Amino acid sequence: AKETGAMGWCLYATRRAEEGEVVLEESPMMQRKSLSAHGMSREQSEQWHRIKQLVLSECGGEEGGEEDFVEILFPFLHADESVRSRALNLFAPSHVDPSKLDTCRRACDLLCKDEYIARQFPWCTADLMVKFLLIFDINCHGEFLYDLSTRLAHSCEPNTFCRSQGDDLQYVATRRIEEGEMLTFSYIGGGPIMVASTRMRRRRLLRLGFFCYCQRCRRPDSMRRLRCPKCSGSECMPEHSIVNFEEIEKKGREGTRVKPRVETSWRCHAEGCDFELEHPDEDKLPLSQEEELEETVFEECCRDPVEFRSQLDGPQLWKLGQVCEAELGPMHWTNAAVMACFVRFCSDQLCKVDPSKQCLPSPEQILSITRTMIAWFREQMPNSLEEAKMMPIAAQIFSGFGLKEEAAAAMAPSIPLLHVMHHSNVKACERCVIESGSEELLKIARLSVDE
Repeated sequence: AKETGAMGWCLYATRRAEEGEVVLEESPMMQRKSLSAHGMSREQSEQWHRIKQLVLSECGGEEGGEEDFVEILFPFLHADESVRSRALNLFAPSHVDPSKLDTCRRACDLLCKDEYIARQFPWCTADLMVKFLLIFDINCHGEFLYDLSTRLAHSCEPNTFCRSQGDDLQYVATRRIEEGEMLTFSYIGGGPIMVASTRMRRRRLLRLGFFCYCQRCRRPDSMRRLRCPKCSGSECMPEHSIVNFEEIEKKGREGTRVKPRVETSWRCHAEGCDFELEHPDEDKLPLSQEEELEETVFEECCRDPVEFRSQLDGPQLWKLGQVCEAELGPMHWTNAAVMACFVRFCSDQLCKVDPSKQCLPSPEQILSITRTMIAWFREQMPNSLEEAKMMPIAAQIFSGFGLKEEAAAAMAPSIPLLHVMHHSNVKACERCVIESGSEELLKIARLSVDE
């Protein structure tokens, strides 16, 4: 663990780690659970249930809910001093919703005034309790609180992903990690949100009290590639400059948080085009339409935290995709997200007994969208978990239309990452590539002829 300045304490690899290797495994230091699960004596149980009902009645909230503060504080109050000290050293947000903070404060004041709590835990103050509640809220993984795991920095192109093994957490390398490289994973999950634009990801992350400084967010935002008003190519994209980054780094090393100031300019990256805009201009770029479509597509296609799924049917997705392409261009992330949901919908329908009764476009349209989606993911998000998860779905489309070789070609590059993820369909994907008989595809999938 090292102090980094802008991002606080982070973890770094002490040696090289290969793709698929577990780089960190950790057991929880605390667990939130119902009071009855703690194995207390009858007297203790009666006291704690009395206190819990008092706090819930005075401060609101539901039993077992986010504001069941007694349930959250119980393991903290009963932990060893060393464990409490480690927990209190974790990141605590500096900007908190005032109403939420007020509720926490009232609950903790009630607890400290209770005779039983004062007698059992004379060392504890309302300030300590409030601090722990805020730390737990921002750092917990479900019901558990971990130490080292909270030190992994966020990145929108992370080098690890997290999986559970019982109560333990494992962080697995998604690519080779060199000695001395910072360990990262996504605080906002994987799947659809990782396909969204920098500003959409930052908005999601800011709800957790974080601002993203990763390399992807500091590059031109290729997820927002609009048609250039000068050359008509879909290579016009914004650059988000953090103008006070040096101040953030300096103050971060001193333990002070500084709010980032971001300026956005636009530039066309098409060869030979010199179009530039220092400031966003509604007359030259469809920024209002973009804002509206981003919100619509996120709501309709990106709500699932794991995969692309939508409540819209095939024709509705087809129509939404046409609007995105017409207004924003074929390379904008909204168009890709709609295509991914469309391909998922068609794949699900083709697996049904009588797909002829379903609302499916023509085979030519389905195949065209599937090929375009594959090309987008391979260009925009190569070797990512998001790309790997979409390929079995695309392959299912090709197989459904008897295009076995095209299915194998779609599948082969993603098989190594599907193994890393322990994907449920990885064996079927391997069979698809093996049955193609292509030595080149076997090599790409890292499969031997014997296998």
